[in-house]
Amino acid sequence: MVGGNQVIAGSIQLGVITAFVFYMSMFYGPINNLSNIIPFIQQASTSGDRLRELLETEPTITNSKHPRKPDLNAGISFNNVNFGYEPMLHVLKNINLSIAKGEKVAIVGKSGSGKSTISKLILRFYDVNDGVMSINGVNVKEIELGYLRDRIAYVPQDVILFDNTVAYNVAYGSNNHIGAKEIIAACKAAIIHDEIMKLPSAYDTNLNERGSSLSGGQKQRISIARAVVKIPDIVILDESTSNLDVNSEREIYKALVNLMQGKTSIMITHNAHEVMNADRIIVMENGKICESGSPEDLLRKKGNFYRMFKRQISKGEFKKEKADESVSSIYSYIDGFILDPKRITITTGDRESIVDVVALGKKHSGLLPKLPFPISNPNAVIFYKSGNELLFVDDITALDHESYKILRKAITMNNFKPAIRTIRKILIRGDELEWHVGTEYGNTIINTKGRRNISIDGSTISLTDTFDNIYEIEIDKLDQKSFSIISESI
Repeated sequence: MVGGNQVIAGSIQLGVITAFVFYMSMFYGPINNLSNIIPFIQQASTSGDRLRELLETEPTITNSKHPRKPDLNAGISFNNVNFGYEPMLHVLKNINLSIAKGEKVAIVGKSGSGKSTISKLILRFYDVNDGVMSINGVNVKEIELGYLRDRIAYVPQDVILFDNTVAYNVAYGSNNHIGAKEIIAACKAAIIHDEIMKLPSAYDTNLNERGSSLSGGQKQRISIARAVVKIPDIVILDESTSNLDVNSEREIYKALVNLMQGKTSIMITHNAHEVMNADRIIVMENGKICESGSPEDLLRKKGNFYRMFKRQISKGEFKKEKADESVSSIYSYIDGFILDPKRITITTGDRESIVDVVALGKKHSGLLPKLPFPISNPNAVIFYKSGNELLFVDDITALDHESYKILRKAITMNNFKPAIRTIRKILIRGDELEWHVGTEYGNTIINTKGRRNISIDGSTISLTDTFDNIYEIEIDKLDQKSFSIISESI
């Protein structure tokens, strides 16, 4: 109104007041945006405070002054153990339990009876309130914490998988030296290797957060492979097959039997098939042990165990699952499969994409080489014939020069990976990226879907498109414009 009067009086021109109003509208826009983000700033500040409290929290479970590292391939005992998450509310009451070395024990009971709490005490997530829990006669409080948890394989009901490669998820948590042959052997033991090899980049395929791109059975078997590769002394299975269908459960249990062979094992379960294969059953009720004995003894007794499982057991016979007696170590799963590269010769097959292999005096013709770790370890090769695995070499650089040259050419022809030289633009369409790139063979458009199809290994980015073709980007070799585009997008 004041501006209008000044225009009428001739003090200012109409254009000046118009520009003023326009600039005022431009000024208020950012102010309004700032007011809109204040709630987010407050939320971030609160979250930051909580995160700081978490990081500054001193752990209540710590090592003793002189921690010990006893042999944990031994028995476990609970002597007059009482425990409660709240000091005055005991979840476990006067537990007296001895588990012998190599014994396979099933712990059953209704929800809330204290089954899983026993496993948490063995892993020392908590300390007992009263009594003593010991392994090989050593109070668990005196055992070095990292050593204790490293020697125990824990397979939970809810599998935790990370947004990383299959190989990373299998090797995660183990302090052993884990190479290609250990990962493959563990996955063969868990009956998941063949399915992994069908993934776009096999063991280098990136899994989504919590493994959302896998089925429940696949996630559970990767968790079992993670347990196998640790070569543990003690195995704890906490409802590890409860979310699976019958066929998957039976298949996975075969893998678990191999995992538990010769090890002190504890199964927390509601599954009658697993229970009937246990050496001994512990029945929990209201935090106490109410029954203990072999499956046959408890069935004849017709007590709590019988009432709990009679419907499942009446549906059929349960045969004892036996471990594979030929398995003496993790490497037993690749015996006769892995070859010493210094003792084999490779020649070109009927065409350059296949090879003939002479090993231990025997010739294998028409083999197709495939890379189980095409990004992280392209020197490990599995040979296939008619779709079946035949041989494995974990380091082809140890071959003689001519064999290496022939095999490398065959691998290149079977694992076509064009190198991306330039990136013109990247369009984001929901969870799909449209890459406009220049390769060594010319310009093209690549579509990738989801985080799992973009893998970063050092300075190399591998893209798997919607047709499972793989492209590689050497970040160090990109021009500045291409580098800026890829940095802004991923």
